Amino acid sequence: MNPKGIFRIQNLKVEFNGRGELFHIPLWDIPPHDCLAVMGPNGSGKTTFLKVLSGLLSVPTGTILYQGIPIQLNRNRLAQDVTYVHQHPYLFRGSVYGNLVASLLSKPLSSKERMFRIQDTLETLGLRGYEDRDTRGLSGGEAYRVALARALVREPQVLLLDEPTAQADQEAKRIVINALQQVVRRENTALIFSTHDEDLCKDLEARILRLEEFAPCRY
Repeated sequence: MNPKGIFRIQNLKVEFNGRGELFHIPLWDIPPHDCLAVMGPNGSGKTTFLKVLSGLLSVPTGTILYQGIPIQLNRNRLAQDVTYVHQHPYLFRGSVYGNLVASLLSKPLSSKERMFRIQDTLETLGLRGYEDRDTRGLSGGEAYRVALARALVREPQVLLLDEPTAQADQEAKRIVINALQQVVRRENTALIFSTHDEDLCKDLEARILRLEEFAPCRY
């Protein structure tokens, strides 16, 4: 494993639809248990950065190592270890409970352990009683919390979140922050999230990567 971090970013350049460079990160290490906030103005490339780390987008220019191996050569491990939640996530049709069950199908868990994980995660995100709710009837904020629960129940090595509190009212925001604080306290998960919310960074005691500092010119 790369001794510097679970991810090592080298000479990463991202362009905006071929019309100019958004940012260029010469070198950045993300330790295995890091809490990293990716910040920048709208259009600065925050979502693109997360998608590149997740393997959903190809590395445009440069190299990203995951556990010492270029991510394009490590996609199977990346798919097992890394979970990404978009700001407007897609949920499977059916029940909330069914979505979390589907997330655990690849995990070698007993039915008892699977049920415990699901119930504990739903409790953490204020979703107890939602088990039988149809995902098509959820509000945007509720859908995000279900998607976050679906990610957390997997206990990933790396959790990537796009604007985790953007759709939350004050009560839901408190619940999400509490859940993410629990993630930060884990010894086996790196949390990387995009946000405009400086208070969220303080609540999670996050390091900050400001993309505008790596842009060819100021926004």
